[in-house]
Amino acid sequence: MPANNLLYYGGPAYSVWDSLTNILREDWKVTNPDQFFDIPSATGFQASRGILDKMGKVSAVPKIRLSTLAAQLAAFFPYTDNRMAGALVRPSSDLPMVIHMRNGGISNLGLTATLYAAMLTKMPKLIFAPNKALVDAVEWTYLQALGTSVGASASLIGTANASYSEPSWSIADELFDTYALGLGYTGTLASVTNSTTTVGLTTTAGLLVGQGVTGTGIPANTTIAAITPGTGITLSAAATTSGTPTLTFAPVPIIMDKDGAEFDVTCTLEAVKPAQEPTRDFKQGEVKGIFRFRPWNIDVSTFYSTYFPETSQALGQSIEQLGFPLSIIGNNAAGVNLTIPCVTRVKSGHDFSTKNPRTDKVELMAVDTAGSPLFTLGVN
Repeated sequence: MPANNLLYYGGPAYSVWDSLTNILREDWKVTNPDQFFDIPSATGFQASRGILDKMGKVSAVPKIRLSTLAAQLAAFFPYTDNRMAGALVRPSSDLPMVIHMRNGGISNLGLTATLYAAMLTKMPKLIFAPNKALVDAVEWTYLQALGTSVGASASLIGTANASYSEPSWSIADELFDTYALGLGYTGTLASVTNSTTTVGLTTTAGLLVGQGVTGTGIPANTTIAAITPGTGITLSAAATTSGTPTLTFAPVPIIMDKDGAEFDVTCTLEAVKPAQEPTRDFKQGEVKGIFRFRPWNIDVSTFYSTYFPETSQALGQSIEQLGFPLSIIGNNAAGVNLTIPCVTRVKSGHDFSTKNPRTDKVELMAVDTAGSPLFTLGVN
């Protein structure tokens, strides 16, 4: 049975982990590491307790900062690829986390807590909205450190008095951004045009009606009017020349409501317990992702019927065949971009009313595709 007493929580604090300094919002907490099981006592008349595991949890919402944006994203989202399933996360080294906390008052009196082996076990939810912070809570598990004897008191967590001096920070350094959401293949394809609306392509994978098309001989504001799977497309305006130009495709723009979009990604991690040792490592398991938003320029029912229609689904068919690439890009020059190679509908039931036809969110599942990570995160 676990003992979930809090060791530390709340108040000004920052942490140093994986070569990163993270300023923590004031709802952070560290839970008691010991987990017990009942055993007979020495007298045999009552229950005693044995130590089952030495592991604890750290939960915190870090402030995302422009100055360390790329490094924070890389550290907070290490599990992106199901091809790594079964691999040990950190087989040969520990990552200590040092939490610097202020004890209160007007002085700089503080305390440090050193977690000798801290591993990220819960990736944060990403929130793409202009009035909200980019990431939600991050969770770490801290374990008994490698290279220490079982039961060593200093091998799990250590504390010390220390002066508190928070790293310099201003609201201008935290990322707040607006984002553009699009569906459909983004990139270039070789084509065959003949001065008509018909364009031959070697592949139409990931293309959607309504996507923008540009290239030599293609009039401005041209879009895909129709798609012949595996053969080609019909343009909304006829090409002005014949030839084999390279065409560039832009995703269909989707306008989100003021709440923006959420990307909730999880990875199953299996604790590895060597014989007669505490938990030392984790194996990476399946990565899953759910993308949620309310489309502002189209009602939910029309959105699904247009891009992810139920009628196109055959029983037993892989839903990967019904998916399209999704991308969301921040407008800030140092903003965030997210690409999911394949998304498909995962939630079809919605509540509608005459007062508000957009009462529910679109919910799309990131689908594992061969040869690519489930998603990629980058900085513009």
